[in-house]
Parts: sequence; structure tokens; C-alpha cells
Amino acid sequence: MTGKCPHRYRKTVLRPTARVAKRIRASHLAAGRDLSEGSADLAALVDEIATGCEVPPLKAHRLARGWRVQDAVAAVHRLCLQEGLGTCGLTREQLTTFETGRQRPGERYRDLLARLYRTGPVQMGWATDYTSTATPPR
Repeated sequence: MTGKCPHRYRKTVLRPTARVAKRIRASHLAAGRDLSEGSADLAALVDEIATGCEVPPLKAHRLARGWRVQDAVAAVHRLCLQEGLGTCGLTREQLTTFETGRQRPGERYRDLLARLYRTGPVQMGWATDYTSTATPPR
């Protein structure tokens, strides 16, 4: 047998991205920021994690809440039950695949994840906002 442990005996370790996101989140909490759902401070934290950790918005939303992948999956399942949206087959593997950008979530999962994180498809990077920021001429 080699010096490596079989997978089931490996210690769970935070990946560098999760460690950095955890530090960023802790600094926001220490500063007394309001990280409740829908707050501007939570939105700023999501942006800071997305930029600082170079992760897509979907993953940044999860990390900003301090959730593990399995926490987010469980939250989606609870959301479906609470809102009468039927059963949900989302798995940890699927969410990880969506978060890394290897696969784009289908319409149902895009809707469920946007509901969960209380945001829209544009903020999640799944759509483009074509509205103009300039004031049109009169």
C-alpha cells in the first residue's frame, strides 16, 4: 500500500478559494455588516468574493452565506417543499458542476438557484442586461 489514505479516510480540508472566502466573510461580519438576505452588504460581499476568489456568481453566493455545497443543495430541497414546487433532484455533484461552469444549469435549476439566493439571472451571469445606462436624448 502506498502512503496515501483511501478516499474515505481523508480529512476534509478547505480549498484555497473557500479559505479566502471565509476570511472575506469574517471581515464583513467583524465590521458589523448586515449579511441578511436581500441586504446591500450581502450583495457587496458576493461581489467581493466573486472578484477576490475569481469564482462565478453562483459559487460566490454560496460562499458569501458560509454554506458548504451540501448545505446549498439541502436549502434548494427545502425551498421546493416550502413553496410547493414539487420534488427536486439536485445533487452535490450537479451543483459543483454548475458552480465551476462545466455545465450550465437548465431553466428549472436556474430558477430555483435564483430564488434561493434571491437574485436574478443577470446577476448570476446567466443572462445579459441590455438596458442602457445613458439617458436617451429627448
